[in-house]
Order: sequence, then C-alpha cells, then structure tokens
Amino acid sequence: MELQEEKRKNPIKWEPKDFWLQYIGSLTPSSFLKISGVYSPYRAVEKHLRKLSTFYGIVRRNTWKETFNSSLQFNYEEVYWGIIAYLKETESEWKQEWKEFWLAQDNEDPLSNDKPVKTIENPSQTTNN
Repeated sequence: MELQEEKRKNPIKWEPKDFWLQYIGSLTPSSFLKISGVYSPYRAVEKHLRKLSTFYGIVRRNTWKETFNSSLQFNYEEVYWGIIAYLKETESEWKQEWKEFWLAQDNEDPLSNDKPVKTIENPSQTTNN
C-alpha cells in the first residue's frame, strides 16, 4: 500500500510536515510566524487555528466537504501539536530570521541603509547686533 493511501486511513502515519502542509500550506515557518502578528510560535498557531472552522472539535481542511470525505478527521489538539512539532523540527531554519524580525527597530524608511539624521534639539539663535 502506498504511503499516501496509508496516511488517509491511519493517523499514526501522519508526520508533523503533513499537518503543516494540510493546515498551513506552502508558507515557510518564518513567513507564517511573521504574518501572524504575535511573538510566540504557540500563540501564532493558536491564532491561525481559530481562523479555521471547527465542528465538534474537528478542524476544517480546505472545505467541510473535503474534510468529511476523508476517512480521517483531526481535532484541534492533534492539529495544534502536529504544527508545533513541525515548528520544533525546523526551528534551526527559521529561528534566527524570526528573532531578527521581532528585534528590528522601527525606522521611517526600513529599506534605507542610511542612519537617521540626528537633529539639534536646541539650535542656537543668532541675533543681529
């Protein structure tokens, strides 16, 4: 039996990457975490799963029809921990970029390589004598 066919029938055959691809899609972990708008990877996954519909604890895939046509449906906790497991497996690939993103300072022009010009707070006034 082909591996994909086995995965359709046996949840034990699902790897963390399978959960990622099914419920997140083709986004990289770094991109996913950046667009989530929250610092914590755990909160980012939680926020994303709240966007997906659930029905009696079952997390919707692309459509409800697709979800229930499958012989397997996963509940919130299974999907949550599957995605978290994938983030942990791939942490070395995304963590540094993610940290740099969150630690970056706000600039007026983030694409500029120039340092901001320092302004004089109390310019001396010249008087005409």
